[in-house]
Amino acid sequence: MCVAALLQIIIKNEFNRDINQQIIADFFGINLPIDQKDNSNLVTSNMEYVEDDNKLGIIIKDNSINQFFQEYKIPMIEDYLPIYEIDDMVYETQLNQLASEDVYVICGYDYDFLHHREATGVGHVSIITDYNPQTNIVTIYDPGPKNPGYKSVIDYDLYRSIKIKKDGFWIIKRKK
Repeated sequence: MCVAALLQIIIKNEFNRDINQQIIADFFGINLPIDQKDNSNLVTSNMEYVEDDNKLGIIIKDNSINQFFQEYKIPMIEDYLPIYEIDDMVYETQLNQLASEDVYVICGYDYDFLHHREATGVGHVSIITDYNPQTNIVTIYDPGPKNPGYKSVIDYDLYRSIKIKKDGFWIIKRKK
Protein backbone atom coordinates (compact mmCIF):
# COMPACT_ATOMS: atom_id res chain seq x y z
CA MET A 1 0.00 0.00 0.00
CA CYS A 2 3.05 2.28 -0.17
CA VAL A 3 1.96 3.67 -3.55
CA ALA A 4 -1.53 4.41 -2.22
CA ALA A 5 -0.10 6.05 0.90
CA LEU A 6 2.15 8.39 -1.08
CA LEU A 7 -0.56 9.36 -3.56
CA GLN A 8 -2.89 10.04 -0.63
CA ILE A 9 -0.23 12.25 1.01
CA ILE A 10 0.43 14.21 -2.19
CA ILE A 11 -3.27 14.83 -2.87
CA LYS A 12 -3.92 15.82 0.75
CA ASN A 13 -0.92 18.16 0.75
CA GLU A 14 -1.79 19.85 -2.54
CA PHE A 15 -5.58 20.05 -2.34
CA ASN A 16 -6.53 19.19 1.26
CA ARG A 17 -8.57 16.39 -0.26
CA ASP A 18 -8.59 13.01 1.44
CA ILE A 19 -8.89 10.02 -0.84
CA ASN A 20 -8.89 6.76 1.09
CA GLN A 21 -5.98 4.39 0.37
CA GLN A 22 -8.42 1.56 -0.32
CA ILE A 23 -10.06 3.62 -3.08
CA ILE A 24 -6.62 4.22 -4.58
CA ALA A 25 -5.70 0.53 -4.27
CA ASP A 26 -9.00 -0.46 -5.87
CA PHE A 27 -8.32 1.79 -8.85
CA PHE A 28 -4.88 0.32 -9.56
CA GLY A 29 -5.40 -3.17 -8.21
CA ILE A 30 -3.33 -4.72 -5.47
CA ASN A 31 -1.47 -8.01 -5.17
CA LEU A 32 -1.27 -9.63 -1.75
CA PRO A 33 0.69 -12.67 -0.57
CA ILE A 34 -1.25 -15.87 -1.06
CA ASP A 35 -0.65 -16.80 2.59
CA GLN A 36 -2.73 -13.76 3.65
CA LYS A 37 -5.80 -14.92 1.77
CA ASP A 38 -7.78 -15.55 4.94
CA ASN A 39 -6.18 -12.82 7.10
CA SER A 40 -6.40 -9.67 4.99
CA ASN A 41 -8.34 -6.75 6.44
CA LEU A 42 -8.17 -5.04 3.07
CA VAL A 43 -11.53 -4.93 1.35
CA THR A 44 -11.21 -4.03 -2.30
CA SER A 45 -12.76 -5.48 -5.40
CA ASN A 46 -9.53 -5.29 -7.39
CA MET A 47 -7.32 -7.66 -5.44
CA GLU A 48 -5.30 -10.73 -6.38
CA TYR A 49 -3.28 -13.15 -4.31
CA VAL A 50 0.14 -14.00 -5.72
CA GLU A 51 2.99 -16.31 -4.79
CA ASP A 52 5.75 -14.16 -6.32
CA ASP A 53 7.03 -11.55 -3.82
CA ASN A 54 8.22 -9.43 -6.76
CA LYS A 55 4.60 -8.86 -7.74
CA LEU A 56 3.26 -7.73 -4.36
CA GLY A 57 1.54 -4.41 -3.80
CA ILE A 58 0.20 -1.98 -6.34
CA ILE A 59 1.82 -2.45 -9.72
CA ILE A 60 1.80 0.80 -11.67
CA LYS A 61 1.33 0.42 -15.40
CA ASP A 62 2.03 2.98 -18.14
CA ASN A 63 0.07 6.18 -17.65
CA SER A 64 -2.14 4.67 -14.92
CA ILE A 65 -1.32 7.43 -12.43
CA ASN A 66 -2.46 10.03 -14.96
CA GLN A 67 -5.61 7.98 -15.57
CA PHE A 68 -6.23 7.99 -11.81
CA PHE A 69 -5.76 11.77 -11.64
CA GLN A 70 -8.17 12.21 -14.54
CA GLU A 71 -10.79 9.84 -13.09
CA TYR A 72 -10.78 11.62 -9.72
CA LYS A 73 -10.48 15.12 -11.21
CA ILE A 74 -7.13 15.83 -9.59
CA PRO A 75 -5.30 18.53 -11.57
CA MET A 76 -1.89 16.85 -11.50
CA ILE A 77 0.25 15.03 -14.03
CA GLU A 78 2.87 12.34 -13.69
CA ASP A 79 5.90 11.77 -15.89
CA TYR A 80 7.92 8.61 -15.45
CA LEU A 81 11.69 8.69 -15.81
CA PRO A 82 13.08 5.15 -15.93
CA ILE A 83 16.47 4.74 -14.31
CA TYR A 84 17.92 3.16 -17.46
CA GLU A 85 17.51 6.53 -19.22
CA ILE A 86 19.81 8.21 -16.69
CA ASP A 87 23.50 7.80 -17.40
CA ASP A 88 25.61 6.86 -14.39
CA MET A 89 27.69 10.00 -14.83
CA VAL A 90 24.72 12.40 -14.63
CA TYR A 91 22.62 10.67 -11.96
CA GLU A 92 23.67 13.06 -9.19
CA THR A 93 23.04 16.10 -11.42
CA GLN A 94 19.61 14.74 -12.39
CA LEU A 95 18.78 13.96 -8.76
CA ASN A 96 19.83 17.46 -7.68
CA GLN A 97 17.69 19.04 -10.41
CA LEU A 98 14.62 16.97 -9.50
CA ALA A 99 15.03 17.66 -5.77
CA SER A 100 15.18 21.41 -6.39
CA GLU A 101 12.07 21.60 -8.60
CA ASP A 102 8.53 22.22 -7.36
CA VAL A 103 7.52 18.60 -7.94
CA TYR A 104 6.99 15.41 -5.99
CA VAL A 105 9.52 12.74 -6.86
CA ILE A 106 8.53 9.20 -6.00
CA CYS A 107 11.25 6.63 -6.47
CA GLY A 108 10.71 2.89 -6.80
CA TYR A 109 13.50 0.66 -5.52
CA ASP A 110 14.50 -2.70 -4.05
CA TYR A 111 13.67 -2.23 -0.37
CA ASP A 112 16.10 -4.76 1.08
CA PHE A 113 19.04 -3.66 -1.05
CA LEU A 114 18.64 -0.02 -0.03
CA HIS A 115 18.78 -1.11 3.60
CA HIS A 116 22.03 -3.03 3.07
CA ARG A 117 20.58 -6.49 2.78
CA GLU A 118 20.64 -8.89 -0.13
CA ALA A 119 18.44 -7.76 -3.01
CA THR A 120 15.14 -9.63 -3.01
CA GLY A 121 13.32 -7.89 -5.84
CA VAL A 122 10.60 -6.72 -3.47
CA GLY A 123 9.76 -3.20 -4.52
CA HIS A 124 8.92 -0.20 -2.41
CA VAL A 125 8.39 3.51 -3.04
CA SER A 126 9.28 6.66 -1.15
CA ILE A 127 9.17 10.39 -1.83
CA ILE A 128 12.47 12.21 -2.21
CA THR A 129 12.20 15.24 0.05
CA ASP A 130 15.75 16.60 -0.09
CA TYR A 131 19.15 16.01 -1.62
CA ASN A 132 22.49 17.37 -0.45
CA PRO A 133 25.08 16.86 -3.21
CA GLN A 134 27.92 17.93 -0.88
CA THR A 135 27.24 15.04 1.52
CA ASN A 136 25.63 12.71 -1.05
CA ILE A 137 22.67 12.28 1.31
CA VAL A 138 19.15 11.87 -0.03
CA THR A 139 16.29 12.36 2.41
CA ILE A 140 13.29 10.21 1.61
CA TYR A 141 9.91 9.85 3.24
CA ASP A 142 9.11 6.14 3.58
CA PRO A 143 5.37 5.54 4.10
CA GLY A 144 5.94 2.18 5.75
CA PRO A 145 4.44 -0.17 6.78
CA LYS A 146 7.81 -1.05 8.35
CA ASN A 147 9.36 1.93 10.14
CA PRO A 148 7.59 4.80 8.37
CA GLY A 149 9.20 8.22 8.43
CA TYR A 150 12.07 10.25 7.08
CA LYS A 151 15.26 8.38 6.26
CA SER A 152 18.68 9.52 5.10
CA VAL A 153 20.29 7.35 2.44
CA ILE A 154 23.40 7.66 0.31
CA ASP A 155 22.62 8.77 -3.25
CA TYR A 156 24.59 5.95 -4.87
CA ASP A 157 22.85 3.33 -2.69
CA LEU A 158 19.48 4.69 -3.81
CA TYR A 159 20.64 4.68 -7.44
CA ARG A 160 21.75 1.05 -7.27
CA SER A 161 18.53 0.05 -5.48
CA ILE A 162 16.46 1.68 -8.22
CA LYS A 163 18.57 -0.01 -10.92
CA ILE A 164 18.24 -3.42 -9.27
CA LYS A 165 14.46 -3.06 -9.20
CA LYS A 166 14.52 -1.69 -12.78
CA ASP A 167 12.33 1.20 -11.69
CA GLY A 168 12.78 4.96 -11.77
CA PHE A 169 11.32 8.31 -10.77
CA TRP A 170 7.64 9.22 -10.91
CA ILE A 171 7.62 12.99 -11.21
CA ILE A 172 4.28 14.45 -10.11
CA LYS A 173 3.29 18.10 -10.38
CA ARG A 174 0.26 20.34 -10.67
CA LYS A 175 -1.19 20.83 -14.12
CA LYS A 176 -0.58 24.26 -15.55
